[in-house]
Amino acid sequence: MITVRFVFMTGIKQRLFRNAWLCGSWNGWIEMPMQEISANDGCPAFVAEATFADSEAGRTHHWGVRLDAPDAPHAWAINPEVHDADSQQRYREAALPVAGEMREERYYFTDCRRLGAQKFYSAGAGSPALRFSVWAPNAKQVETVFLPFYLSTPYGNLKQGKKGSVPNRDITFYPLWESETPITGPIGSISFVFLPLMGI
Repeated sequence: MITVRFVFMTGIKQRLFRNAWLCGSWNGWIEMPMQEISANDGCPAFVAEATFADSEAGRTHHWGVRLDAPDAPHAWAINPEVHDADSQQRYREAALPVAGEMREERYYFTDCRRLGAQKFYSAGAGSPALRFSVWAPNAKQVETVFLPFYLSTPYGNLKQGKKGSVPNRDITFYPLWESETPITGPIGSISFVFLPLMGI
């Protein structure tokens, strides 16, 4: 069997949305409930899994999410239209992996906690790490230079910078460069104020 884990990332710290349902073209858009979780960006998210026969490997399905928003019950929560000038439909696409594999499909309601330097909460960690991502469609290589400051003064003293590669991940519709390994260590226990992070 093929398993696809669908994740709706709200990217909003406040719990604005409730009662999310996953629906897709594979079953005639019949809704199935999604579980609310705390995602690795520290914000609420919703997840649900769907299984497919191995014979469907390589097939593309459309999917979306409905949820209860403030003053808008059972609202369609996919905002961007498909990349077709003649269509105003709003859904996501999921290409099924090879037989027996599992894939995760994510939709970000907002990029506010997705791009740039963001806190990253890993399972079981007592404090957040730092993850960097950037939209750079023409880049061939991206690196991060992390320049943390001591916080003993308003501006502090420069510590030695950290350099890490940011491999390109295949994101639907546009290339997003994202650090695979969050930056951990001393920054995990200090404030993120006055910590510039540069992508080069």
